[in-house]
Parts: sequence; C-alpha cells; structure tokens
Amino acid sequence: FYIFGQAFSLYLLIIHPALLFAYARILLKVSDHKNFPEVIIITMLAIPFFPIVYTLFPIVYDLFTGNISGISATDVIFVVFEVAALIFGIVFFVHYARRFAFDKLVPRDLYAIHHYLLGTLIYFYFIRLTIISSILAAGAI
Repeated sequence: FYIFGQAFSLYLLIIHPALLFAYARILLKVSDHKNFPEVIIITMLAIPFFPIVYTLFPIVYDLFTGNISGISATDVIFVVFEVAALIFGIVFFVHYARRFAFDKLVPRDLYAIHHYLLGTLIYFYFIRLTIISSILAAGAI
C-alpha cells in the first residue's frame, strides 16, 4: 500500500493539475460563449479542490487531535495559502456556474476562465511546491 500511496500523492501534487488544465484548455479552445461545455465548470473546481483537501486533511487532523507541537510556522503559512486558494476556487466556480446557468456568458468570460486555469498552474507548480519543499527542508534539519 505504500507504493500506491506514494503514486497517489505524486498524481495529486504533480500530474492532476496539469492533466485537468490540458483537458480544460482543449475544451476551451474549441468552445465559445454560446456553445460552452459544462465539464469546464466542473474542471475549474476539480483542479484546486482535490489536491488542496488532500494536503490540508493531515494538518487539520493534527489540530483536532491536539498534536500542535508537530505544526511549524511554515505549516501555518501553507494552510493560509491553501485555504485562500480553495476559497478562491470555490468562489470562481460558483460565479461562473451561475453565469452559465443563467446563460449570461460573454466572450470575455472565456478569457477569464483561461486566466484562472493558468493561475491555478502557477499556484500549484511555483508557489505551492516552493512552500512544500520549504516544509520538507525544515523537517530534515
């Protein structure tokens, strides 16, 4: 089970954001505001939700079980960034799901969704992995 757990962690941390970004980008390139695939809206929520919840769960579990001594200042910064990214993803999802449901999408919304997808990649591959590597480096000392 250890190998499965490591493979799952690698998928959620590295492959999941890129895979869903590529999928949503392909769908976004062939769609317009009148012919908009619903799966892009779901993908916008799935990109940040699963990796963030997967990494937040152990930290929140430590807080509720009283294992506060194992949480460092870098972990707190990481939790703040993760919660902010999760809230942003949910707000963005709800906003564009409502616009889609009420048929109010305009062409600029496709650009905004594309920028959101790019922003999630920047967060996951630059900011998030930098913080995770800082936590791992601090734990190794």
